[in-house]
Amino acid sequence: MVSDRSYTPFEYGYLILKYRHPGSVKKFATDFGAGAASACIAKTIMAPIERVKLILQLQTSQHTIQISKRYNGMIDCLIRLPKEQGFLSFWRGNVSNMGRAARISGIAFKEVLRKILVNDEHRTTDYKKFLGANMLAGGLAGMGTYLFIYPLDFSRTRLAVDMGKDKASREFRGLIDCFIKVAKKDGLEGLYRFCLEITYYLI
Repeated sequence: MVSDRSYTPFEYGYLILKYRHPGSVKKFATDFGAGAASACIAKTIMAPIERVKLILQLQTSQHTIQISKRYNGMIDCLIRLPKEQGFLSFWRGNVSNMGRAARISGIAFKEVLRKILVNDEHRTTDYKKFLGANMLAGGLAGMGTYLFIYPLDFSRTRLAVDMGKDKASREFRGLIDCFIKVAKKDGLEGLYRFCLEITYYLI
C-alpha cells in the first residue's frame, strides 16, 4: 500500500480511503459537489431576504446609515433598497454566501474522516471505539470546515451592510477587495475575528 517515501496526512488519508474503502473518494466528490450545488442555488434564491435581515439587524450600529434613513421593517427595506442601490444590490455579498453554503459538504467530510479513523466492522466488534471515532470525526469536520469558510462568513456580513449605491461610494468593491482591505487594516486575524468563540461551540 505504501512505499518508503513519507506522506502528508492528506495523502495518507487518501491512500487509506482508496485501498480500505474502494469507491469512497468518488462518492465523497459526488456528495460534495451535489451538496454544494444545491446549497448555492438555495442561498442565491434566498439572498434578498438574507441581506434585508442583516441590514435590519445591524443598521443601528452602522455609521453609513443615517438615523433618518434607517429602515422601518422588512417591507420598507424591500421597497427602498432597489430604489436606493439598484435591484442587483439584493445579491450583494452572495458570492461569499455561496461559499458558506459549502459547509453542508462537511457532512460528507465527516464520513470520510470516520472511515480513516475506523473500519465499518468496528460498529459491531468495538462499538465504543466506533462511537468515539464518529464523534471525533464530526467535531473535526465541523471545526475544519468552519475555519476554512469563516472569512467568507465575515465578508458576507461586511458586504451586506455596505450601503453605498455604486462602487465609488461603497467601502468595498467586492469579495476580494474586502479581504485585502481588512487584512491590510487588521492583519490576517481581522478575517477571523470572534472565530475562536464560535469554534468552541462547534466542537
